[in-house]
Amino acid sequence: MDERGILHTALGRDARPGDPTLEEENERTEKDRERARAEVERYRAGCEGGRKTDCLEAGFRYFLIGDGRSLKIWEDTCAAGVKEACLLSKSRPFQFEIFEWTFNLRRLCFRGDADGCRRLEEYAARTELKPKP
Repeated sequence: MDERGILHTALGRDARPGDPTLEEENERTEKDRERARAEVERYRAGCEGGRKTDCLEAGFRYFLIGDGRSLKIWEDTCAAGVKEACLLSKSRPFQFEIFEWTFNLRRLCFRGDADGCRRLEEYAARTELKPKP
């Protein structure tokens, strides 16, 4: 995959003038991981205290740092009725674009992009997973 393809995957859209270079995106991703490591325990504690939004956030941070606990947290949070967690945990391989869009919009929101947060809410509200065949 060339640099344009990698950035498309990272940004969830085609590259535009002014978008970060691959090197800049890699630096941003490493900063995301550092932040996730610093915050994950706080969100995990909130999740264990029953706050479902904290469960969603803990799962996202575990995913960013490559910790397999993310899927179980998202599955449990989905079972508790949090649709975004369902989009992250229940999309099967042929529905990967659902996971990819949800994850990329969640990452934009994580990085402080208000439009990304708004788009994530809209996407989660209108997206339905296909039933198992």
